[in-house]
Amino acid sequence: MASDNFFGGTGKPQQEVVAGDSRVQLWTKRKSDSQNLTELQESWCTRYWTSYRARVTELTDPVDWWRANEVVPEIFKVIETILPRHIIGMFSGPEPFSCQATTGAGEEYEQKVQSLLMYWMERDKLFPKMYECVKYLGVMGHVWGKVTWKTEVGDKVRDVPVDLVDDFGNPSLDDQGRQRVTVEQQISPETTYDDPTFDWVDLFHGWPDPTGNNRWFIEQIGVNLDQLLETNREMKVYHNLELIQATSTLPTDTTSDFGNEQNTVEGISNDLTKMSNDGPAVRLWQCWGWVPPSQRGPDGCAQRLVVIANGTLVIRDDMMPTPDLRIPYFPIKSIPIPRRLYGESIIRYIGPLADQMNRIENWRMDEVLLNIWGQYI
Repeated sequence: MASDNFFGGTGKPQQEVVAGDSRVQLWTKRKSDSQNLTELQESWCTRYWTSYRARVTELTDPVDWWRANEVVPEIFKVIETILPRHIIGMFSGPEPFSCQATTGAGEEYEQKVQSLLMYWMERDKLFPKMYECVKYLGVMGHVWGKVTWKTEVGDKVRDVPVDLVDDFGNPSLDDQGRQRVTVEQQISPETTYDDPTFDWVDLFHGWPDPTGNNRWFIEQIGVNLDQLLETNREMKVYHNLELIQATSTLPTDTTSDFGNEQNTVEGISNDLTKMSNDGPAVRLWQCWGWVPPSQRGPDGCAQRLVVIANGTLVIRDDMMPTPDLRIPYFPIKSIPIPRRLYGESIIRYIGPLADQMNRIENWRMDEVLLNIWGQYI
């Protein structure tokens, strides 16, 4: 089972976890304030995705049944041409990440650090993550990067020697008087990953500080209740999980489900991908950042991680579990615009030209059809 570093406790007492307290009000207001800015960006996202996927808008007038209505995948070609060059520019060199020793005596340590970075890239499967991230970045113009510490615990089958016994419970010996043994398979937990990890958050599941000061960030994640309970049995960082079932009776919120925004354009029903297909779903807000003195808890730390379930129940409130007490999110912009929080997509500039090219191509086909079948149309 995998978990990010915020699943690890700090060993210090937490605030009492109750429902409907001032912490929920604070982060709900912050999310609402951020959403007012995010909506300006989201209004373009459907258009960007539709252009990239070359989706056809069906003609509604029955008399236009004969008209051409095709989309030339020009936007798709542009994005898929830029993407490999972007990725190759990042990973084509022998040392995508470099380090340099400050003195000659540190050259050996420099080589070890370099080797560790290359090993981490392989372990974290950074290339496929970055490939998908850069593609989303090229289409939407903006994405949120996230670097945390990831601990993954999995089950491993081991062959364990076991002494054989006879029907009376006595050791079973061979002809030479030696103990007979056999091998049994046992399942035991093992830490399979315990390193930094890179991930990215799309525009519909992250709410940044709209002032641009990066004082706080909210990420929305959809999980299954059974998965959350299993994680807590291992990490023991959440509280009052028995109250989540009551909050799950609220209307279903599909914004925490996988790919639901793109599914709307693709025509895929949310019923096929929603988290609740595998049991009760829980919508988590991971709220990172500065809080006022009245909400800092016994440890007095101003930088906190507050986890809110289904928008009503605080199930964790702890010191921010990052080494430098900084938010682990950072903006990645396709086209940076000065003094703007969000980057811009290249489709914003080439989209109108591509639309015009589609219209001209369809007009040409209409003209051909009229010349050939004009008497029947």
